[in-house]
Amino acid sequence: MSKYCPYILALFFFFTALGQKNQDKMSENGLLFLTKTYHNQSNWDAIISQENNINSLDTKNPELLFNLGKAFYFTSNYEKAVRYLQKSNAIRFDENTAILLYYSLYDQGYIQEANWLKTKMNVNSIALIEKDFPAKTIESVTLESGIKLLNEKNLGNNLYYGMGLVDANISKIVKLNAAYSHINQELETIKYAQNEVFVSFPTTFKNGFIVNPSAHAVFTTSNYTGPIIIQPPFPFPPVIPFTTSTKTNLLYLQMGLSKRFQNLTIKPSFGVHFSNVNETLTDNTTIKTTSKTYQYGGALFYNLAINKSCKLVLNPNYYYLYQSDKKGQSINFNLFCYLKKWQFLTSYLSKGNLLFAGNEGLYYYNLLQDIKSRYGFSAGRTIFKNTLVLLTYQKEFQKNQFNISNTYDSIFLTLTFKL
Repeated sequence: MSKYCPYILALFFFFTALGQKNQDKMSENGLLFLTKTYHNQSNWDAIISQENNINSLDTKNPELLFNLGKAFYFTSNYEKAVRYLQKSNAIRFDENTAILLYYSLYDQGYIQEANWLKTKMNVNSIALIEKDFPAKTIESVTLESGIKLLNEKNLGNNLYYGMGLVDANISKIVKLNAAYSHINQELETIKYAQNEVFVSFPTTFKNGFIVNPSAHAVFTTSNYTGPIIIQPPFPFPPVIPFTTSTKTNLLYLQMGLSKRFQNLTIKPSFGVHFSNVNETLTDNTTIKTTSKTYQYGGALFYNLAINKSCKLVLNPNYYYLYQSDKKGQSINFNLFCYLKKWQFLTSYLSKGNLLFAGNEGLYYYNLLQDIKSRYGFSAGRTIFKNTLVLLTYQKEFQKNQFNISNTYDSIFLTLTFKL
């Protein structure tokens, strides 16, 4: 009898495992029947209450995942709706699932991923979506202006700043982001003007990868007029009038790649800065300086849903800059908070000893300033359904190219019109 014991035990474990598998299968079928019943009753909260049970099965049933994703969509939890609808679509592509996934992505602000998904749908699904979301070339227009300087220190009495930003759709997978800003500032002996242009073409590919080539150009002109006092051995130090005019052209080319993994988005990037400086002295002598700086680093975005009406987005950035004779770094951290129609943003920027550093996804003025640190807080509210009004308070510690240290507070008003 003992020689048959191993075979008996093997059969016992086999049928036990088979029974457990059938039990799991029944549990999955039971959950599917239950969620279908709740679905027909539009009892979305009851379906959501089964989330832990569904996850414990590690199910591959697309219909069960669809029911759960749909429940989260109709309770405005678009983050989890995207998670489960994507899982369902990855197992078996379905037009109804794709349509609901498109709405979830769109409502979460992932316009490019939504447009890429639309390329996989049939004509009827696309027509339904475009009826609810009419195709438009320009998504939004943003205008920004500095409205008041609070604590000025060595900054002069006149500083003017304005910016315009446009988000447009070139095709279903290619977008255009373009920005222009102008700053004009007067110190006691210095007149300084800067024009800045930014253009990027984020392009969405398969599996949600986004490639983002961009170009950033800054053109500045500064004029200095003042005396030079020549020190002894002269008996009386003569004062000689001195003027200098400096023109600086900066071009920054960047290539970025981003990929979203549910709540986490990773954005590595590499860029090259080209600098050309022409300085003209009183005697019309011209000094020309050119340089090339390499920058690499990246950004992270992490979405954290607190509840149905509150979402946090953490956005740390780090960039390392290398030039033949010096090195630098740029560290940036943003915290976004969305409360239905309200938006909040806190930001921190720290920059090294290089003249120019890009800031992922944000546009800030005075890029020639050697910013040591900057703190900002913004609060905004959506009005008239398509207009965001954002008020920003900013405190900055910096040293400019003339070795003048500035510490000042400022307030900016930003208007974004979603067309």
